[in-house]
Amino acid sequence: MEKTKSIPIPKGYEFDFVGTREVYFKLKELPDTVEGCSELMGNKTSMNVMVPNSDDTAVKALCNLLICRRVWWERLNWLPNWSATDQLKYYISRINDNVVTGESLDCEKILSFPDAEVRDDFLKSFHELIVEARYLL
Repeated sequence: MEKTKSIPIPKGYEFDFVGTREVYFKLKELPDTVEGCSELMGNKTSMNVMVPNSDDTAVKALCNLLICRRVWWERLNWLPNWSATDQLKYYISRINDNVVTGESLDCEKILSFPDAEVRDDFLKSFHELIVEARYLL
């Protein structure tokens, strides 16, 4: 009689392969373009977001950042618990004219992530959009 055992999939990973005695997981791919994020959402969103002033590139940039942030959060199976003061959140924000990163237990920043590595990857992937939207962060 063959015994089976249930193994939970770690957050941010997906099932990849079962060997004879080993189970493999691979990190879910995190898209590094707005187009990639939109594709993963099944093109349910438009990258050319309709805003009252069609020349407002900062608002469009922020909307696209929120689309990408949503995809990353879903792929990582993570949502910030704003009321949990024991859960460190790693964020991207601005001070004056500069884009900054940090971590906090009680912040509610729009671009928050579960760890510094993910936050830094997001910043690297979407740096131009973040700079464009910095005054709205």
